[in-house]
Amino acid sequence: MTAERLPRTPTFLIVGVWLALLVPELARSLAEPKVWRPVTDGETELSGFLAPLTTACNAALVLGCAVVVVLGVRRLPWGRALPLALVLAAWLATVVPLVVDGRSPRLTALIVPAVVTAMWAARPQRGHVEVLGYLTGALAALSLVLGLALPRSAIFERSALVDGEKAVSPLGILAGVLQTGNLLGLALAVGLASVLVVRRDWHRWTLLGLVLVALVWSASRTSLVAAAAVGVAWLGMTLASSGRGGALVSPPRRLATWWLVLVAIGALALPFLTTSATAFTNRGGYWIASLEAWGSSPWIGHGADYFKLLALGEDNLGGHAYHAHNQVVQVLVTGGVLLGVLAVAILVVLGVRAVRWAALGDAWPVLVLTAFAVVASFEVPVGLVDRLVYVPFVLVPLTLVAFAEPSGALASRGHRDERAGGFPAGSSEVDSSTSVASDPA
Repeated sequence: MTAERLPRTPTFLIVGVWLALLVPELARSLAEPKVWRPVTDGETELSGFLAPLTTACNAALVLGCAVVVVLGVRRLPWGRALPLALVLAAWLATVVPLVVDGRSPRLTALIVPAVVTAMWAARPQRGHVEVLGYLTGALAALSLVLGLALPRSAIFERSALVDGEKAVSPLGILAGVLQTGNLLGLALAVGLASVLVVRRDWHRWTLLGLVLVALVWSASRTSLVAAAAVGVAWLGMTLASSGRGGALVSPPRRLATWWLVLVAIGALALPFLTTSATAFTNRGGYWIASLEAWGSSPWIGHGADYFKLLALGEDNLGGHAYHAHNQVVQVLVTGGVLLGVLAVAILVVLGVRAVRWAALGDAWPVLVLTAFAVVASFEVPVGLVDRLVYVPFVLVPLTLVAFAEPSGALASRGHRDERAGGFPAGSSEVDSSTSVASDPA
């Protein structure tokens, strides 16, 4: 069978999102040393050419997303609009209270709805996952080169206020193109799933080696755990899809369902079960204090800028409290039950789609959601009006889970196998060419 060419629009969009948000990060890396700045010192303003460069890239990104939607307006995939509607509802639930309270966010708050809407309109296919794999490998390679050739631009100077030593190399903590080791590690851990589905063997192994080396050098313990969880999920799903797992491994659909339920429960329950303020490198203290604050405004929370305002007051949580260091706590304290319900609805939709892909022999969405669940347990990788540097690494893969379809050949074979009472024997490596943060860990 001759592989069909992938549509260009989703490819250009994915690459464009990465470039628009990473070019300013690279320029900042070359212009400024990577040193820890306490949030209690107030927001750090970009200096010199960095501010206009960042503004220009953000404007180009939003404009490009608008062009994608306009060009595709005659064939919008309304049948896949539910995830888009939920994200836009969550965005409105975040923005409207800020506007009503006279704390309107910056125009950069348009980036998330613009990217999600454009990804929906572009109608991505399963083969576009490979694009993310190559981009993740390129991020790792560029970060490694910077670390070796220009360490001042790539090595993060950790805060002396954090207790304990990280298991790092004598070369220090690699942040690479990004601003901290944690941020780089998170980007690579979530992107690892896409690297694993690159079809050409030597490409895949080369990219995987680069990612793992950069990941270890980043010294992000959260990201290392996430990568390990992805590896476990990949092994289990591969054995299940190939039929080699025997009685120890459930069929793909069942295994994916139980695995995603397990990691979701772990991520949701962790902050509520933590009682020590020093647990998880002092994250426990952030969770306890934030959940107490949520209790004073349970339905709509305190607004997306809660931690920025908190840092400027006398009752701040210290210089590392840029956010709640847990996605669940962040959602509740900033957006309350309203935003929490919408977030759960989005994750349920993504989980259902991941299980559907798994039943067709494709584990990629399960791997992405696995990495997301782990990093979201200790960081805040999704922000609707802020945390924009995570958009290429987290939001784009999640939109592919939401809007892309499994490859046509695999889907057709999967339907035939399901009608026959079994499961497809494919793996995640089938031909897919058809159809500023703190650093406590």
